[in-house]
Order: sequence, then structure tokens, then C-alpha cells
Amino acid sequence: MPTNKQEEIKNKALNLFISQTKIQKEEITSIEYLLDGYTNNSFLINTLNGDKYIVRIGSVCKHINRKNEYEILEILSKNNESDILYFNHVNGDMIRKFIVGHTPNYQDIHSKTFLNLLAKKISSFHKIEINQKILVNDYYAYKDIKLPIDNKYEIMYYHLLEKNKNLPLVLSHNDLSPWNIIYNDEKKEIHFIDFEWIRLNNIYFDIATFIH
Repeated sequence: MPTNKQEEIKNKALNLFISQTKIQKEEITSIEYLLDGYTNNSFLINTLNGDKYIVRIGSVCKHINRKNEYEILEILSKNNESDILYFNHVNGDMIRKFIVGHTPNYQDIHSKTFLNLLAKKISSFHKIEINQKILVNDYYAYKDIKLPIDNKYEIMYYHLLEKNKNLPLVLSHNDLSPWNIIYNDEKKEIHFIDFEWIRLNNIYFDIATFIH
């Protein structure tokens, strides 16, 4: 049974979708709760004509810069890397078209086909030109979160930072887990989603994040 809070967020998502798409409530066949994330809640909406949409209800988080996310989404849209229909740069509420595919499973991420596609996708993503000022990844943000890190790993971390401090900065997803990837194995296509943590970062960060 959904809680009152979940129902409240669901109704907010439904009302937001109707107000921003002009699709009437009678045209909506279902709204499905997808994810209770760290900084958002996501819903899948199906309509009578077969179209599907994702509605995200964001939340205020001091570690997320919605203005930065909005500006990057504008850049990604021009590079056909994003299909956002609505975005609120204050609270992170968002509507986008549903992307056909699935979250990569164990078999996918151990297949050469998928890994080759992923490597090409990361490479093309990193080559997107940025002609405006956006945030750079903060390698010391973990201190604000007060993560308990063993001293020996912290020393290793600082060593790696120093060793790689002169690497060129590129546009990085910064949260490239399988859960933020949509894989269409029939079309052999990979799409990235959820760009809340997107920043300029070094070229190895996305690869390391995915492996982790």
C-alpha cells in the first residue's frame, strides 16, 4: 500500500504532467511509481495513443545544483543527447519522453557488444564542446558529507589526485552506474539519463564510476 506521502508526490507528478503537456487526465491510462531516489521520485506515465513519459519530482539537496543541471541539459539537447520536455531549474521537476530499452543487466555489462557501445558512447559524450562556465567536479565533496573513509584509502586517494591533476577536463556524467543507462539491445543503442551530478571532470572518472 502506498503511503500518504507517496500518494501526494504521485498526484503532484500527475498534475505537473497535465499542466505542462496539455494532455488531459482522461487520456492517461496509468501512472506507475518507478523510483524513490536520493534526490528525486520518478513516475512512468502511459497515454491512450501509446506514448510514454517519465515525470521526475525533484527535491532540494545542497549537493545538487539544479541551475547547472538545467544549463547542461540545454547543451545536451542541442547535441541530441537529451529529450527534455520540461525542466524546473529551482526544484528539479522534469518531464521527458520515455526511452525504449532496459537497465543493463549482468549479462549485458559482461558482453563485448555492450562494452564496445558504452566505450564509444562515453567517448562521444566527452567530446561535447562546452562554451560556457559550468561546475567542475569537487574531489573533496566527501568531506562535507562526512563519509567514514579509512586513512589508508584517503592517502591513496590524495596520491591519485596529485598524479592525475593535469588531466584535461571533459563533460562527465559523474554518476554513470548501470541504473543511469538505458540499453536498447535490438537497435544497439545506449542512452544516458539522470544528469543531476554532471560536471567537468577528468576523462577516466566516468569509466571508474561504471566499473565501481
